[in-house]
Amino acid sequence: MNVPNNKAVFFREIRYRVEHTRDSTRILTQIDSNVDSNLSQKNEGPREASEETTKKTAKYYNIQLTGKLGNCMYCALGKRKQRPVPNEATNKSEKPGERFFLDITPVKYPSYGGSRHLALLQDEASNTKFPIFLRNKSDLEREGIKLLKILKDTYKLPVKYVRLDNAGENKALQDASVQERMGIKFEFTAPGTPQQNGAVERAFPTIFGRLRATFNRAQLTEDLRKGLWAEGVDTMCKIDNALVYANRPVPALEKLFKIRADLKQLRTFGEVGIFRNIATIKDKVIDDRGTLGIFVGYPNYHPTSTYKYFNPSTRKFASSRDVTWLNKFYAEVKNTPKEDVSWMDSIAEILDEEIASENDPINIVEDEATDIEICLLYTSDAADEGLGVDLGGRRII
Repeated sequence: MNVPNNKAVFFREIRYRVEHTRDSTRILTQIDSNVDSNLSQKNEGPREASEETTKKTAKYYNIQLTGKLGNCMYCALGKRKQRPVPNEATNKSEKPGERFFLDITPVKYPSYGGSRHLALLQDEASNTKFPIFLRNKSDLEREGIKLLKILKDTYKLPVKYVRLDNAGENKALQDASVQERMGIKFEFTAPGTPQQNGAVERAFPTIFGRLRATFNRAQLTEDLRKGLWAEGVDTMCKIDNALVYANRPVPALEKLFKIRADLKQLRTFGEVGIFRNIATIKDKVIDDRGTLGIFVGYPNYHPTSTYKYFNPSTRKFASSRDVTWLNKFYAEVKNTPKEDVSWMDSIAEILDEEIASENDPINIVEDEATDIEICLLYTSDAADEGLGVDLGGRRII
């Protein structure tokens, strides 16, 4: 009989030469063999279980088995599966900043910044995550080297190893590292074995799951969800670096950089505020000092009290530390009915008529359309007396 050398097979067709006891005629048959998958790692295949099951089946049907159990080339070609991969790394780095895992995944919709790919660099010892947003996969060479230089030169981390798959953009990153003489060893995983880079592979669904939950809570429209995914991922990674887990008593950020995160400045992603933006002020007298914006995270290399926001009118990003929070989400502000100010048109007409009639400086007029009493004031003498115009409870000085 021929069987493939694989421990995780449940049903295997086993070819066996058998001899029927009734007429002693040799026949060739196939028997479905139920193989136990919980075999020890020392056992290289389902040989014992397959043989035992086959013998019991043959005995039940009064069939005498002959021949020798071996490996079946045809079964191996059709049903070869992956060998078990150890759950724990044998050479795991315990020194923060020494070994990093790197992987890249495409995103269907481009962000407002033009990113279509997300690369994630994760430290093995501390689990600190660094997102890299790319327009094209080929940009990984430039952006990856930039981040690795910051970690090595600015933060003095002992970056020695980077584990990644065999994609072409990763090979280009390795070549760029050699040209820059960074002294980093690139560890490429075996083809078709993402488990060898499992730490960063598992981080993607975790981050994306939190991102979807955050978007749902913020009640973002479909267009905003598609355009703000990059800012959302960046914020999710920064928050994750500050969390304390059962198996991680010290936050990742503090373990890697010896810096404690300042959580006093945390705000809810997607909430709306009025941000001070000097760049939008063209006329110092007329233009507003504040801009309505959606909070989307914290800008890099800025004080913790600085907030990054998205202007839905201009579809641009900006940062500011001066903000008045409205404690509402954008959907609530967007759907708020605007105040009806059409009554001001009729009032303006009345004011124009009274001014043109050259009446006394102060006159009381009742608008029939709005039923509002208007105290007209249009001379400098009356203004000096501190009088004003009362528009139905609205007083104009």
